[in-house]
Amino acid sequence: MGGTSGRGYWCVRFCLGAERVEALLGVLERTHPIGVEEREGELLAYYDSTASVEDIIRPVEEDLRRLGARWQSQWIGAENWNARWAESIQPVAVGDAWLIVPAEHATDDLPCTGKRIYIYPAMAFGTGHHETTRMMLRALSRLELADQEVLDAGTGSGILAIAAMMEGARSVTAVDLHEEAIDNAQYNARLNGIDGIRFVQADIRSWRPPHAFDIVLVNIHRKVVHDFIQKIDLYLRRGGMLVCSGYFATERHVIERAAQAVGMSCIDVDREGEWCCNTFVRPIKG
Repeated sequence: MGGTSGRGYWCVRFCLGAERVEALLGVLERTHPIGVEEREGELLAYYDSTASVEDIIRPVEEDLRRLGARWQSQWIGAENWNARWAESIQPVAVGDAWLIVPAEHATDDLPCTGKRIYIYPAMAFGTGHHETTRMMLRALSRLELADQEVLDAGTGSGILAIAAMMEGARSVTAVDLHEEAIDNAQYNARLNGIDGIRFVQADIRSWRPPHAFDIVLVNIHRKVVHDFIQKIDLYLRRGGMLVCSGYFATERHVIERAAQAVGMSCIDVDREGEWCCNTFVRPIKG
């Protein structure tokens, strides 16, 4: 796999209350991390080694102080980093529909639960261990994807795009800002023998699709999801479905109000832990 630093990465560990994680994600978005990992009581952001941590943090330092976020950095050498990361990720079942299997653990004694998606876990969202990815997969299993054109906005490791193709989608377009995520998603598609996914490296907030889609998947964070919904007519056809997550259940009303404002109706809600996932339908007429 390409698109990774030959020297290593900076891991910046931020400590703050859970109620401020969403705000922190919005701030860190401006620093362009190559991956973010949420843990209890902290958030880890990973950066390519071409810049110093001081240079990375400086543009958002005032915002971090305002949030009361404390942070410390750690250098992670490139040697064996991806191997250590992959070994730390175990297979995970998503209900009876899916089994997410890291390539390192592809053995004959795996449980028979659901369809298998093999991944090479890299520093991107979507290993199946985060609640939002699992909820998005569950929502996908409740939709009719046969012959549908699907957009996966913020594809990360490509799990949702791969799942959509496995469920019979006619085509999938997978968009992500980061080259490393696109590289990882393409690798994972090949790992599963999946063809037909169009990968696009772009900022979903400014990217203009060649056409609207039947089903749109957005698993990012609340601010991006909210802004995305306000431009939904660019992305989603009349009668189409929007499945979105990446925000806390306590913020669900913000997303639902935004969807209602553009004429969409909520037809399904899922919750796991502190997180929420909504499925909306865009009316055929309006």
